[in-house]
This record gives sequence, C-alpha cells and structure tokens, in this order.
Amino acid sequence: MQYSLLQLLKNICIPNQCIICHTLSDDNLCDTCILKIPHKPKLWINSHITQPPLFRPTAFTEIQYPLENSHLITVLSCTLFNDPIIRKSIHYLKYKNLPQLSNPLGGLMLRAITQAIRLQSHIILCPIPLHPKRLLFRTYNQSDLLAQYIASQLRLPVYTDLERIKNTPQQMKIHDKSERIANVKEAFIAHSKPTQNDIIILIDDVTTTLSTINEAASALYKKGFRNIHAVILAH
Repeated sequence: MQYSLLQLLKNICIPNQCIICHTLSDDNLCDTCILKIPHKPKLWINSHITQPPLFRPTAFTEIQYPLENSHLITVLSCTLFNDPIIRKSIHYLKYKNLPQLSNPLGGLMLRAITQAIRLQSHIILCPIPLHPKRLLFRTYNQSDLLAQYIASQLRLPVYTDLERIKNTPQQMKIHDKSERIANVKEAFIAHSKPTQNDIIILIDDVTTTLSTINEAASALYKKGFRNIHAVILAH
C-alpha cells in the first residue's frame, strides 16, 4: 500500500478523524458511523444456471432482476450507494488518498459475504483492476485493497492476472446505460487459466449497470473460468 509523503506527514502530526463525525478513528470511519450504514444487500442470480448459486438470499436480501447475457452466476451488493455515509466513504477512499478506509468498508463486505455464501473450496478473489495510467495517478487500487482485506480475513488467494487494457473514461461520469456498456467493451484481458474447479469472485466498490463486472467476467470466461461471481460494496 502506498501513501503520499504529504499524507504520511499528516497522519504523524494530526490524529486520524472519522470523515463523518470527526471523532478519532484510525481508519477514518468510526464504529458509530459504520453502524449507521444500512444493511441492505441485493442479489442478482443468473436465470440460466442449473447449479446452486454461490450466494443465497438472507432475510435482509433484496432479489434483483435476473442476470441475462452475462457470464456471472451471482452478484452480491452489500449496501446502498445513495446512503450518505457510504457515498462519502467511497469518494474519500478513491479520491482523497485515504486507503485505510478499505478496512471498515471491507468489513461491511465481509459481513455480507459470510452471511450469504455457500462455503466451498477453491474460491479465489479477483479485484477489478485499474488501467496502469490511472493506477500511477492514484497510487493504489481501491478494489484491490478491499479484496486484500477480505482475503486476509477469510484466508483466500487473490487472482492478480486480470488486466485492464483500455484506459476508459470513468463510468460514474457516463449516465446512459448503452454508453456505459460500450465504454468498457473488451477493456479487460485475463492472463492465466483456472485450475480445476476454481470459483472466482470479482471484487469492486460500486456498480450501477453491472457493465464493468460483466466485461471483467467475460475476460475470465474467455480464459476458461466457468464459475464466476461478484461482490460489490454498493449499488
């Protein structure tokens, strides 16, 4: 994990504060504010699969429209992007150089995963990659930080051979669904094949139309993965 020199000096001189209520918090998001984030998971299930999905609904889960024309089997979203705490936390994680926010936000994803997952072996996490130019500018990939946190808690391996080969405009700045889909078309390539029975879970922070994770899943499918899922922090 990389920090800018300015951020390092700031952390030494000024104790970290919660970005919401400004109380002291090492991860910049305190427990009180975390508890205010609604537990509103959503689950997409591919209507064409015959095997049991990796994720199953809980009492809190909202079932979304079926996944169609997708190589994803299930997609689990952990909370709502329109919640002001989540919206601000993701913004600060991505654009305000606060990578430590990946710990409490990863904790929210971990809670949703452990409540919904059907425990199986051969599970691998795969963060949605940034294009190298954007990674160089930002210095870290927020999706990778979230995946690394979840992987460390569940002791799972991380697939690092998915590459973003197109430096596309940010999806958040595109409002038309068809334009979003076209924007990420063939944006990814996978470099290594699965071993037998691998189950791969894509990890990302935000989705609106599922277009980015669908395209990432397509790249994995072309490389031989057949059991592909996704967990998103917020939708």
